[in-house]
Order: sequence, then structure tokens, then C-alpha cells
Amino acid sequence: MIREVFDLLKAQLSPNDTVVVGVSGGSDSTALLHLMVRLAKTYPLTIVVAHINHGLRGKASDADERWVRKLAGQLGCECEVKKISLSKKESGLEEKGREARRAFFERCAAKRGAAAIITAHTEDDQLETMVFNFFRGSGPAGLAGMKVRSGLYLKPLLGVKKSELVSYLRRRKLSWRTDRSNTNLRFRRNLIRHKLLPVAEKINPSLRLTLLRNRTIFDELTSWLEAEAETFLEVHRRGLQYFSRAAFLALPSALRAAVLRHTYAHATGANYALSQKRLAELERLLERGVGNKRIIVAGGEFVLTGNWLSFTPFAKQPRG
Repeated sequence: MIREVFDLLKAQLSPNDTVVVGVSGGSDSTALLHLMVRLAKTYPLTIVVAHINHGLRGKASDADERWVRKLAGQLGCECEVKKISLSKKESGLEEKGREARRAFFERCAAKRGAAAIITAHTEDDQLETMVFNFFRGSGPAGLAGMKVRSGLYLKPLLGVKKSELVSYLRRRKLSWRTDRSNTNLRFRRNLIRHKLLPVAEKINPSLRLTLLRNRTIFDELTSWLEAEAETFLEVHRRGLQYFSRAAFLALPSALRAAVLRHTYAHATGANYALSQKRLAELERLLERGVGNKRIIVAGGEFVLTGNWLSFTPFAKQPRG
């Protein structure tokens, strides 16, 4: 496990790079940090620990923050911490927390000139993401799960089981923090992890292997769709006007979403994707050509002028 992770990291990073490592204090991110520090002994890297205190668990959240600060100091790493206030009563709590983390990690990376933001997503997280995306109605891109590298974000543990990381920590008598909210079934991912997947594995004991095999197929399909989308834009783009309604509507339906995603990524340079809701709104606009001709998304707005779709970026890109 260690050799594979180190080989992956060396392939993605150069000696003396600065990296931001997201650390919550849980077993996965704690193991990741220890592995990064171990690698840096022979492959020089500057490691900056980034921890966000969501304030959702009161004293326990503050204790996590103190623990991460102490661990970073013991390992000789700089540490960046941000405390925010999220209410348990808020809707979309998981998404708001995720957006806050991304914004903080990206600010840390910009401040430090980091070559990568490294997170501790595991094979278990990958499977949960694929199942979650299936229930959201995602296309092939969502069913392909997370990529090892996406812009600044690097996920070197996607091929590692959570149980392997826990074993790694236990063998070395290393401690970590336990977040009790990880068992709260109010959160959809916890429901998938603790209820849905165990039942599904009773139906198919090889479910993990099946999902990972399908992930490879969907990943290859997504790569093909992205290449086709890029070719489409190269042929049809005219400056800020990306393509005409007629050209878009002539595409197979499976390729339309890929074209919209590629257009958005090209226009904004964003590391995050259009939501399914926004994709559906854009498709309806292009199919009908009537109604609201402007659709606001993170970073700017799509505008249908006459028969052409263009994208106007905001002067200062907000998140959301």
C-alpha cells in the first residue's frame, strides 16, 4: 500500500513542492499526513496542514482543532486553521460544509503557492460517491466517481481501503480523533455507508469489485465524451459564443451534458462541476429557446442570444 501511494505522489509532485494537506483529525486524514511526512524525508516537500473547524460539535470540534494543531507541530508542519459557524438546522449542511472546506483549502494553496491540495478520500469514499451520484441521477461522469487528480486537488488514497489506513495507524501506535457525527444517519453519506451498502453487499458479496470495475468503464466513457465535447467546441466556437442551438440539438443526448460541462470548465477554469439542476436548466433553455435567456452559475452566467450560447464570467468569481 505504502509503495503504491508514494509512487503515485512522486508521479504527481516535484521535489521541493509545497502541498496543502487537508486534515480533520480522523483516521484517514491522520494516516495521510503521517504518510506525507514519511515521504518528505526522502522526497523533499513542504507540507502545510489545513484544518477547518465547522463548529458543529461544540467542545469536541474545538478539541479536534487543538489536536490537529499539536500533531502538525509534532511533525514539523505548518498549520492553517479556519473556524466557521454552521448551524445543524441549516438545509444542505453537507454541501455547505464541503464548499467551505474547498474555499479554505484553495485560499491556503494560493497563499502558499502550493502545487497541490491533497485530501484523504479512500476507496470507501469512492464507492459511496458512485452510489450517491447514481441516486442523484448523475451521468457517466458522476458514476465514474472521483479522479486521482482534478486541477489542484490530488487524492492519492483512492485505491486504499479505510481498514488499511486504520491498520497502518494501529501498527505504529498512532492515535486519531473520532467524529461521532460520522454515524449520524441524518447525513446521506452516512446512510449509504451504514445502511445501504451493507444490505447491497448481502445481495452481491462482490459489490465492491463490481462497482470498481464499472467505475473504470464509466471513466473511459467519460474520457471519450470529454474528447468529443472538446472537438465540438473547437469546431463551433466563435469567440465568446460557444455554439449554436442548432449544432447543440443535433448532438446525441449523451454528449450534450459533456458539452455543457466542458464549456463551463473552459470558461471558468473551475475545479468544481455544474450541478445536475443547472445542466437540466441549460438543456431546457437550448431545447426551447424561449423563457429566461440567462442562467446564473458559480463564476458567471450563460446567455442565449439569438441562436448562440455564450458565457460571461463575473469580475470576481463568487462561490456557490
